[in-house]
Amino acid sequence: MAERYWDSPVKSPSRNGHVHLAVTVKQMTERADPPANQDWVSAQRPWDPWPLADGSGSQPRQPAWGAATKPWEKTDRAWAAAGYLSAAVLGFLPPLAIYLLRARHSPSLRRHAAQAANVAITFLLYLVCAAVISAALAIGSASAGLWTGAAAALLLWIAMASYLVRAALAARNGTFYRIPDWLCAPLLRGR
Repeated sequence: MAERYWDSPVKSPSRNGHVHLAVTVKQMTERADPPANQDWVSAQRPWDPWPLADGSGSQPRQPAWGAATKPWEKTDRAWAAAGYLSAAVLGFLPPLAIYLLRARHSPSLRRHAAQAANVAITFLLYLVCAAVISAALAIGSASAGLWTGAAAALLLWIAMASYLVRAALAARNGTFYRIPDWLCAPLLRGR
């Protein structure tokens, strides 16, 4: 019996002139269920037109940029982003709690929580220095000391909050944003 045109491999030219061997309809419909040894990404597809050379399953797909590769990574990313944002508003206690309670499960969450707590503690140290300077200035003029301390605290908070928001966005996307050392003294270890 002669092969029908949909049972034979079709050679289709691509834009750059190379010829790619297309998969036949027969090959695509023969495998209705994925084999048991496939990974969880390819098991979601009912058939795979690109099997490995040894026929053991499909090639694993790369996850989309910023996509979680494991189900629990999504919650770790949310905890990391929450640690950064809470450090900007509530200080060092929320990221320290995340560091102590949740960081044992994930090294990346530990690194993010340590950096958020380090930034908040460093900011607190800067505030103490600004308070000492404003108190020294308040000896001569109370308004000069008050305005200097308030301006220094506001500028430090704006710098800290901008870096923490950048780090929170990076943590939400699954990457790590390193905050400069002048604002993040390494007090807690992230590793």
